[in-house]
Amino acid sequence: MKKLLLFVAVLLGSIATSNAQQVINTLGIIGSATPGAWAEDTDLTTTDNITYTIEGLQLTAGEVKFRTNDDWAVNWGGTGLVGTGVVAGSNIVIANAGTYNVSFNVETLAYSITDASGAAAVSVKGSAVGLAAKFLSTTDGETYTGTVWLIDGVLNFDIDGMVQGGNGFPEGISMDGSAEINATAGKYTVSFTKSTGAYVFTAGADIPNANIGLIGSATPGGWDTDTVMETADGVTYTYSDLVVNVETGSGAIKFRKDADWATNWGGPLNWGEPNVLSGTATLGGDDILVHNSTYDISINIITGAVSITDKNQLSVAGFDGVLGVQVASNPSNGGIQLTGAASVKVYSLAGQLVASANSDFVAVNPGTYIVIINGASEIVIVK
Repeated sequence: MKKLLLFVAVLLGSIATSNAQQVINTLGIIGSATPGAWAEDTDLTTTDNITYTIEGLQLTAGEVKFRTNDDWAVNWGGTGLVGTGVVAGSNIVIANAGTYNVSFNVETLAYSITDASGAAAVSVKGSAVGLAAKFLSTTDGETYTGTVWLIDGVLNFDIDGMVQGGNGFPEGISMDGSAEINATAGKYTVSFTKSTGAYVFTAGADIPNANIGLIGSATPGGWDTDTVMETADGVTYTYSDLVVNVETGSGAIKFRKDADWATNWGGPLNWGEPNVLSGTATLGGDDILVHNSTYDISINIITGAVSITDKNQLSVAGFDGVLGVQVASNPSNGGIQLTGAASVKVYSLAGQLVASANSDFVAVNPGTYIVIINGASEIVIVK
């Protein structure tokens, strides 16, 4: 029996969603930079149940997030030390150890993590840097240094939330209103002087390749052990012939760095072609769901570009006319219309049976499904 695969998105309308209000008993900050690391929250205090604060908090270089009630059910990340919280967003990077004043507004989600000593938070960001800003460290609040791996693109400096470009590369002066800096790919040591805005990118920095792995219920190591990916340049990482064989019919994949959740990537991704799941990975993003099959996988850790190719699935051209079965969404009736099929079973992407029928029409809610058609001695799976 051979398997022929095709993916079909059934878009039948919009789905209304709502978020239940949660009672906030405590609001805390947690992460590798905090006294309790990822194991214990440091609680903020409030006088109005809206703005929560803590002053004089000792943080180390690392990462943090905000969450309620000592639980991950409601948590916020963000980009930068001053910003707006993002539900289940990226970890917030603390570049320099020090004493900080922290605040979080649960209505507007505005947060700030400011150095109580007055040192600025300085980072390099932009398309040349990739998904996450690269924070620079300082010992005196004047000279900031670090290493950064660039691709061809543009970059800016971010000083306490104020973004400004510069007048040249690899060196120049950064000031408010300056144009973005056109950067050249390479590994650099960067130095930035806060009082003058002078900066220098020096090529040849020794930046080792990161260890990038796959983890999740669809991988050999499950959620416990990373499956290590390969790289030739430290930027694009690949894994060939990942066999997914999960009892429920589908499983989850995420990417992470150095076998640690501090830096991880997820979805959402889209089926740009019937056999290729692709898009831009999100730091701390959603689980990526794949069904049982064999995959070639790649990720660019700077741009976040991801490609997950199903090697057992036919393209649209390869499927056309097979068994005389045609598949299409039928929005007017609210379901999937099939021509030439005998027995049909429809599963969710999580592997749950949604509908079963011996007819040419299956009623389903809006969504994307795995459809199994038993015709003669062959099985056609349509997603």
